[in-house]
Amino acid sequence: MKKVTKIILIICATLIVLGLAAGLFAWNYYKKGIAPVSDKSKEIIVTVENGQSATSVLYTLEKAGLVKDVFCGKVYLKLNDVGNLQANSYILNQNMSLEQIFKIMANPTGDHVVQFSVTILDGYSLKEISGSIAEVLKIEATEVMDLLNDESFLKSLIEKYWFITDEILQEGIKYPLEGYLYPETYLYNSNVTLKDVIYGSLDMMDKYLTEAKDTFEARGWTAHEFLTFASIVERESLFDEDRPKIAGVFMNRLEANMLLQSDITVNYAWDRTGVDVLYKHLEIDSPYNTYKYDGLPIGPISTVSGVTMDACVNYEENEFYYFFAKQDGTVIYNRNLSEHNSAVKNNKWY
Repeated sequence: MKKVTKIILIICATLIVLGLAAGLFAWNYYKKGIAPVSDKSKEIIVTVENGQSATSVLYTLEKAGLVKDVFCGKVYLKLNDVGNLQANSYILNQNMSLEQIFKIMANPTGDHVVQFSVTILDGYSLKEISGSIAEVLKIEATEVMDLLNDESFLKSLIEKYWFITDEILQEGIKYPLEGYLYPETYLYNSNVTLKDVIYGSLDMMDKYLTEAKDTFEARGWTAHEFLTFASIVERESLFDEDRPKIAGVFMNRLEANMLLQSDITVNYAWDRTGVDVLYKHLEIDSPYNTYKYDGLPIGPISTVSGVTMDACVNYEENEFYYFFAKQDGTVIYNRNLSEHNSAVKNNKWY
């Protein structure tokens, strides 16, 4: 009898130990499941709609890459009776736990709620962009340009980003970071600074240039030269479908050692916009004047979109050396100067 009792006691003790072990395992699994997805900082924008349930928000977070384990997330919602989440666009981080995220959404502050949107447009120059950035941040446009021309700041960017080199400091460059800010709409909280805007745009450019790096380096180009080429294609193209073909035309010119003769580079040298160029404009002695100097100009002339970069990486191989855009934006392509002059004569609208 004593032996049976002893066996029962051993079995009970074993079950208790196993139960405790299972409970400890489950608890550790749960804690890991609601922990941050990464220990590295990466901001992610998540929008909570009016009337969205906590479970629906959990799936939104999962889609945004902020949830390690949805099952553990559901357990967290049950254990903590999460509710009353505020509709907002939130600036979250992949190093936040689910507990931190849901506390932010229950009691949002300016630190984590989108307060500002800064839009950098395709094909715009830094001078044009500086005004829109300044307006949002409620500062003077001169303050934006002062930072973008500050040598110590520029040198810090050269150390921070692989694609920014001393090329931006060459004598003759009008604006060192011209073409380097990626065109996009960026969302920020109330603590945003001008440097935050610059870093955010350069971080996005890093992504696109990294994807194109192998292609332009195989051609012997630096990122600066690639952006220079792409910015010309950006400003010369109105429609996306024309970009690969126009890139092909300029590539043909470079390979034939012809002058690029891009009117928009001349206008950039004059700080002019538009497409019309007079003969007197072509005489300007500027490293941006592609009627006077062969090869690529000294630097980019505008922002460059991902669509244009892709068109330059995957440019269309063709037999055209000339093109002319009609007033409606459609483009006429020609193989020789005689055909081109005829097309211009019959279709010129400016």
